[in-house]
Amino acid sequence: MTDDAKQQKIAELTRLFLHKHYCENDTELLLSHLDDAFSWFGAGEHEYAVDPATVIRTFRAFAGRVPRCEIGEEQYDVIQPMPDLFICTGMLWVATAPDSGICLRVHQRITTVFHWTMQGPRCCHLHLSNPYSEMDAGDSGFPEKMAEESRRYLREQIELQKRKIAEQHDVIAQMYVEDLSTGLYNRNRYNQVCDSLSGKDCGSL
Repeated sequence: MTDDAKQQKIAELTRLFLHKHYCENDTELLLSHLDDAFSWFGAGEHEYAVDPATVIRTFRAFAGRVPRCEIGEEQYDVIQPMPDLFICTGMLWVATAPDSGICLRVHQRITTVFHWTMQGPRCCHLHLSNPYSEMDAGDSGFPEKMAEESRRYLREQIELQKRKIAEQHDVIAQMYVEDLSTGLYNRNRYNQVCDSLSGKDCGSL
């Protein structure tokens, strides 16, 4: 098989992995192609494994839990950085099917790495991710506008807490000298007035 044909096969397998998983909730095709050494990053923060046994156990636990989805606007590209090693990258839209009872549509990216062996292509790496949605088209490498918005929000929250603390302080100060239900001054207020008179007769107050 020529290298071009191998690249086409890798792209087809990557596409089939996704369609089997999302459209049929079936990961057995992927699992049947795992290499002896394998690493996996899923879209979830906790989805990470570096051995086939863990990946097989995790993927089989997905059975019956993934709602039926539809896939569209797919793009896959394959490069061959060295003999018998192929890297496929792709982008696609995944949307829950109308009959799933769930309304969700996300853009995803995928990377697969294949080692071509005597038995054919064996997948040694899979990485599925969602784009960093906070990044603006004008950002470069880091969500600068989102970071600035976060700083602005933090400053607003600090000022809000300052105002709340000041309001609470005013209430506490008022409670110290008067009964809030009647508005009548209490003994503390009486003592304050006496102190302000500096020894003058408070009996006449």
